[in-house]
Amino acid sequence: MQERLNWLAEQELDRFHANFPSPLRFYQDTCFVNELYMGDGRSIVVNSGAIGNLLRQDSKRKDVEYHSSNSDTSRTAYVLIALFGMWVKYADHLRS
Repeated sequence: MQERLNWLAEQELDRFHANFPSPLRFYQDTCFVNELYMGDGRSIVVNSGAIGNLLRQDSKRKDVEYHSSNSDTSRTAYVLIALFGMWVKYADHLRS
């Protein structure tokens, strides 16, 4: 499933004339994306404590914070947000 989602993400990048193989970085063998990466340090990364909160049974916090890195242009930010939106769309389909 990770391969297929990365292929879809690569197709999304092609729409923006940006090429980077396997832009989605997953947490272990899940469909949870902990990083969306475009190369050259340009990424959206999950807060490191978020995964632990999600996995702990006793945790009341289930929110996930992502932070951008080196998104210095509006184009880069837009492409990363488009990738994130694509992942959310497909993740919702996978859950249902």
